[in-house]
Amino acid sequence: MQNVGEGAYSVNGAAEQSFMDGDAITIGEGTEAGEEVTLQLKAENEFGSTEEMYTFIKSPGLTAYFKNPDTWGTPHIYYYETEPKVEEPSWGSAPEMELVENGWYKYTIEGAESARVLFKDAGANQWPGPGEEGFYRDQDGWFDGEWHSEKPVQANDITIYYKTSWTNPHIHYSLNQEAWTTLPGVPLNSSEYEGYAKITIEAEEGSQLRAAFNNGRGQWDNNQGRDYVFHSGINTLADGVIVRGTP
Repeated sequence: MQNVGEGAYSVNGAAEQSFMDGDAITIGEGTEAGEEVTLQLKAENEFGSTEEMYTFIKSPGLTAYFKNPDTWGTPHIYYYETEPKVEEPSWGSAPEMELVENGWYKYTIEGAESARVLFKDAGANQWPGPGEEGFYRDQDGWFDGEWHSEKPVQANDITIYYKTSWTNPHIHYSLNQEAWTTLPGVPLNSSEYEGYAKITIEAEEGSQLRAAFNNGRGQWDNNQGRDYVFHSGINTLADGVIVRGTP
């Protein structure tokens, strides 16, 4: 509607309400996801009157599932750049996620079809890290270091990406304080990330893996004799530092 200073609108045939040019109209409050909402607009000026009708279907929202790292507190989700635009939290008011099962949490951004999301706790932990953009999402997904369209069926396994220049890296490890592998250990495979080798070790929920790495010929990376400790999920070891997720 152009060249109109004020008009009236009605939602689902309810009583008309006036609006001014530049006003934002909120519709669909209290409506279940998937239901239709009808918006009728009326306006007039010195050239005549006009009436337009629009029909919308309320979005079921965007749901993110997050596998909470063992060292985190209860996770919260911060989201922005929502489409369609919905009320967005400040960093400090990012809502707490709901525990689903086995360390998985979820949150649904009501009315949004896409958004950028970051996961955080009440401390200093956040994913992606400080200064990085949030993950862009336009569909529901499960995140445990990488995104999945469905819940990962082997979320308890331990996946390790190891940054190395060795041509034949091995991992020598003990799972849950059981016997160590036979030296030099298990060969790592090449990965989809340049400069990284990769291995996935089957494990149960809550497992812990203590490991050291070698080149198969006696050269070791054992964290200065302390070994490295990994937990279920996806882990990346680069330059002596372990972080959750892919490289």
